[in-house]
Amino acid sequence: MAKNESYKTPEPNISYDGVLKNYLENFSNRQIIKLINGAFNAAYPLDAKVERPNTETHGDNSTKEDIKRLGDYWLKVDGDLFMFEVQTSDGSEIAFRIFEYSARMAARHGKTSVGNDEVIMRFPAPVVLYLRSKPTTPKELTIKLELPNIKSVDGNVVTYRVPTIQIRDFTPAELGDKGLSVALPFYTMDYRTVNETTLARFENDYKTAMDELKVLEQRGDITSFELTDMLENLKAISTEILQKSKKNLTSEKFEEAVNMVETYEKNCVDMFAYWRHVEAESKAVGKAEGEAKGMFEHAKKTALTLLNKSRPLGEIIEVADLPEAEVLKLAADNGITVYE
Repeated sequence: MAKNESYKTPEPNISYDGVLKNYLENFSNRQIIKLINGAFNAAYPLDAKVERPNTETHGDNSTKEDIKRLGDYWLKVDGDLFMFEVQTSDGSEIAFRIFEYSARMAARHGKTSVGNDEVIMRFPAPVVLYLRSKPTTPKELTIKLELPNIKSVDGNVVTYRVPTIQIRDFTPAELGDKGLSVALPFYTMDYRTVNETTLARFENDYKTAMDELKVLEQRGDITSFELTDMLENLKAISTEILQKSKKNLTSEKFEEAVNMVETYEKNCVDMFAYWRHVEAESKAVGKAEGEAKGMFEHAKKTALTLLNKSRPLGEIIEVADLPEAEVLKLAADNGITVYE
């Protein structure tokens, strides 16, 4: 079968660091603390003080907006500085850039004077988040600093170390448990492109990441707004990968995959909206209608009655006000044939 040559959907232009910056700027303090604890193996209490310091490390030609702008990846918890760097590829210059930025931030936010002849500069703790990785991607970046007038086990050499986090080292559930929900919208990025051999695994990873985001919202780790935003970003990134892969797939496989990405995200949002509707209705009717579980059970009974009467699927969805997936599961559990 011929490979796809006709699909002309334009490729989106996604700013990955912009997406992450938006999360860091808008996450609640509680979420930030969970992120810091997971990324740096720390143990800050969830009521710790969180600050988002201004970078103020721009050059002399910086605009006022540049100077006022919040630092892309700088965070402060109980007085301790942290730096996040996002990368999609390896590079020997990364560690040097982090050291340079960290020195500026230490001078601005971590400098302490002790008497007239001593200054302490406290560097932030850095970490690199690799959205894409390969077998050669380092687990740690290092810089050897040769400094005069010091004594160490290595003579006059001090080693500056930058740990890394590679998204693909973790399952979506593990990322969620570590407080690294910011990584989930990027979970499929490691594929770069897919072909007919890797497509099924790509689709499974996409669905698993989507499902984990729903779990995080349900247990209160992310807000409903963040859920919908993260779902949308995961969909956009996955769609971009498929668009770059269209020459590797048949037209049928490509269009099926694009449709899957679109509809699975929509179903996640629809299911989320449905449960929020049930929850709101439950609170409104109180004792008269019971809680959301009671309403859900009532809807299932309605759907089951209609299924036993061989009513069409569309009618059952509309009358019972249940998602299609729930109606199909109900039919399967009761051995009932579904009619379109």
